[in-house]
Amino acid sequence: REMSNTDKIALRKDIELNALKSRFASDSVSYMTGKDEQAFILELSKDRRSIDYVVFPFSDFPEEELKAYAIANASLFRQFGISQITMASSAKEAEQIRSKVVSGALSFEEAAKNYSKDMYSASGGSLGQKYAWELRAELGKAENVDEILALPQGEISPVYESYAGSWVFYRLDSKVKEIDTSSTELSSTVSRYLERYERGRIEDWSVARAEIFAEAAKSGFEKAALNANLSIKTTEPFPINYGNALDIPQFGNFNLLGTLDTSDKAELNGAERNERFFETVFSLKADEVSKPLVINGNAIVIKLKEKVTVEDAMLGLLEAYYPTVVEQELSKAVASKILASPQLKDNFYQAFAKLYN
Repeated sequence: REMSNTDKIALRKDIELNALKSRFASDSVSYMTGKDEQAFILELSKDRRSIDYVVFPFSDFPEEELKAYAIANASLFRQFGISQITMASSAKEAEQIRSKVVSGALSFEEAAKNYSKDMYSASGGSLGQKYAWELRAELGKAENVDEILALPQGEISPVYESYAGSWVFYRLDSKVKEIDTSSTELSSTVSRYLERYERGRIEDWSVARAEIFAEAAKSGFEKAALNANLSIKTTEPFPINYGNALDIPQFGNFNLLGTLDTSDKAELNGAERNERFFETVFSLKADEVSKPLVINGNAIVIKLKEKVTVEDAMLGLLEAYYPTVVEQELSKAVASKILASPQLKDNFYQAFAKLYN
């Protein structure tokens, strides 16, 4: 009351300006959730499902199938000792180094140690024992591999462009051994090859087993599992929560919405980002059995165990914190966008040093 009119006008303008700035900042980086949106999220969290399921791991692909594949594709699993020299600069430089090696002016080992640009240079270029499919993975062409393996022992190959875009030539260090079906290593190398290049073959085998089980399970899930000597696994009830949205890091990644717990169910890792998984689970009727799903290297057959409706009283935390969590995430996104702008000149540390030193 004792202020002059001039001071009152100045104060009023100052309050008005600060209020406008505050409102602009708030509207720019904050988000007000509507009642319909909150109601939708609450309903989403209320509707939950628990499931029983059985697993058909890709890793169960049988030994006899691996050996049968190896025999049918024997050329891929020829074994041999080989060394290589890799040049990253140009084919011309690779040809020059090769010429010195072939002429005897430079030993292969010296050339590898002094010029080769790969992880084998320190060992004189030696790759040790390799399979034909591993060499083919580097060169990309089967005919190049056949050309190298046709060389006499100790001979130097032509220069090839590798799959990685470098230039490489080889020395065949031992005679080529044809496939040995009694080798303990054969199954593991065939398995590695299939996982890398023909994973679909393993997937098809696992899915075919799962389809047989799913058909039998229509007459009784537990009975079919018992007859097939399979363990039934069960989840706790979970809602549709794609990508585990609404995690709260400060509460130990507590999830407001509720989520699929895979802490002791490694075979379901990744299911939280699998649309087909949620579509399947939430469209199943009571005791209905699904078609096989492929998740994380497994074929999985699911039976709906229970539908659960969470009571409103249990959703108080979600209702209270949902707007805050959404606002925090949007604020982070806006701040990240601003800080990433090429128009932003970050002088924070210079200003800090200037003002507080």
